Amino acid sequence: GRLTDFYQRYADLCMTDTLNGWTATRSGILKTNDGGRQWTFIMVEETAAFYGIHFPDPENGWLIGENGRIYHSSDGGINWHTQTSQVDFDLYAVHFISSHEGWIVGELGTILHTVNGGEYWAPSDAAAADNFSEVFFTDDNHGWITGRGDTVLYTENGGITWNFKTIDTPLKPWCNIIARIQGKSNPETKVVISGHYDSIVATDGEGSYLGDPYYPAPGADDNASGVSAVLEAARILCDYEPGCTIEFICFTAEELGLTGSSHFSYGQYLRN
Repeated sequence: GRLTDFYQRYADLCMTDTLNGWTATRSGILKTNDGGRQWTFIMVEETAAFYGIHFPDPENGWLIGENGRIYHSSDGGINWHTQTSQVDFDLYAVHFISSHEGWIVGELGTILHTVNGGEYWAPSDAAAADNFSEVFFTDDNHGWITGRGDTVLYTENGGITWNFKTIDTPLKPWCNIIARIQGKSNPETKVVISGHYDSIVATDGEGSYLGDPYYPAPGADDNASGVSAVLEAARILCDYEPGCTIEFICFTAEELGLTGSSHFSYGQYLRN
């Protein structure tokens, strides 16, 4: 059945039994205690986007989202208290082995681990710059992390070391076309001109912020003007011979979860 309004986005779902469940969504969670017949919305942080939720038992749960947000509930999701993640990347998935030990993964290779219920989250380095989208442990030692493209990590020692696993099925990656004007005198210096294809509505017409990519166009913020500027800049500059290199890129579906621009920027950072 239909849960709330048509434009809501449900990012993750967790059930501890046949009756009790929670889903992460924009600004908070939805909670059911009758197997999904009725859902109650609980506000956690207005205008924030949440992407992952997990309850290892009916009382203790963790909710994660954009810009390193982590919240913990000890009363079944009625009240939520913020925890410090020490990162400002988006967090996409959370899994707890018990009420004390858990894992979080997210943007640009972020892996966080706690053994004290989230009082402290320790970062783990798996030497990967891709976005991690899911994490799951079968016991204290054995766990898996998956990410964009063909990224699969596996640990047999509780995350002390992570091993890359290969996927036999070839995958077709998401790609962006890059138009480049090679610099003449200083080609190693790069200037990037970019824009987003997306078109979303920023307000409901009465001043209330929506911030939901699934709300229908026409868009108010991302309205193709950035893409138009990229194309026009490329048209004008293509006849010049610049000293530095200029790249023109249009990124798609940023508001729907893709992270092409941040992934590209982080790759440039790694290459100095």
